[in-house]
Amino acid sequence: MKVFKPFIDYYGENEISPVAQDISNITKHFEMRNSLYMALGIPSRLIEGRSVIEFGPGSGYNALFTLSLSPAKYLLVEGNPTGLKNIGQLFAGRDNVENLHVVESYIEEFNTAEKFDLVICEGVISNQLNPSEFLKHVASFSASSGLVVINCMDSVSFLSENLRRFVSFYMTDADLPVRDNVEKLLPVWKDHLDSIKDMTRPHEDWILDNMLQPLNGAMLSISDAVKALRDDFYVYKASPDFFTDWRWFKKIHGDERDKTNDIVLNEYERSVHNLLDYKKEFSPRDPKENLQLLELCERVNSDVTQFMVSRDPKYVELILELTKQIECNLKSVDSDFSKIFEDYRNGLNQVVSGVTDIDFGHFTSFFGRGQQYLSFVRHE
Repeated sequence: MKVFKPFIDYYGENEISPVAQDISNITKHFEMRNSLYMALGIPSRLIEGRSVIEFGPGSGYNALFTLSLSPAKYLLVEGNPTGLKNIGQLFAGRDNVENLHVVESYIEEFNTAEKFDLVICEGVISNQLNPSEFLKHVASFSASSGLVVINCMDSVSFLSENLRRFVSFYMTDADLPVRDNVEKLLPVWKDHLDSIKDMTRPHEDWILDNMLQPLNGAMLSISDAVKALRDDFYVYKASPDFFTDWRWFKKIHGDERDKTNDIVLNEYERSVHNLLDYKKEFSPRDPKENLQLLELCERVNSDVTQFMVSRDPKYVELILELTKQIECNLKSVDSDFSKIFEDYRNGLNQVVSGVTDIDFGHFTSFFGRGQQYLSFVRHE
């Protein structure tokens, strides 16, 4: 019996690699990537002359910047034929390509005895069937004291997309070609995506990847990632930077070094509500309230996934009720959330009623922090 492979099967079936980036201004693209690397504690000179492996580079847009930093060896591991084709086209004639090596392989099946100074895996681990084990496999290629850079995502940071996914599944027909469904959704989400000032991804790719992709696996939260790697790694940096370590450096030795991961776990539980809206920052709050928020958002995620398969209209009322409970949980955080979720409910009711020109009000510009980045350092 064939085992479903997240991302790869969906991309392969539709012959897509929906991860393009706008690189018409290559300087801007490189500056944004450099800002990310700096936030993760990776200045440009740290990559020069080092060995780097990247799992799941997609079409290679982000890899352009990494290659420009002159690593001694840069290995890309990609299993999507369309992505591999795009990589070949994108890197043709570029500088330093003699140091670039591309391997066609499923990530979970890739193996080599070689260890690397920097291991990168963006946008791939969350929604795998067993993301923690997938992460351990990826991280196993890190050299001693090497760096591992990954994405995390949880039901809070992905809530805004999940609520839109529910609308998208309601409005589309699973039996139609995926491109037909994209065309139907483009006018629905145009104003929403236009509200994100620095978005560099084509709307079509965002719909293909975030709205119509099955996403049957499990998410990998910051907490999940830290717990999966804590025996061999400690958290180095994060983007967004949500934790602070006030310990005196002379105190951090022996068992005390391992407490970094505990600090990160504690701060995550106190600050996870900050992943709801990328435009806002809130003070830490009681972890119990945030654990309840996570549980409610997990229920949204589960209901959306089940609706994708069953198309049972009972899930409309379930989603509406869950947004009311989430709104109640967030009353002490920001009153604007009441307007956001009320307007979402109004918009969903318009969709159910067959209205074509849907007004989502304050929900239109509501987007979470999506994927968060963590860098880890392997113990010596």
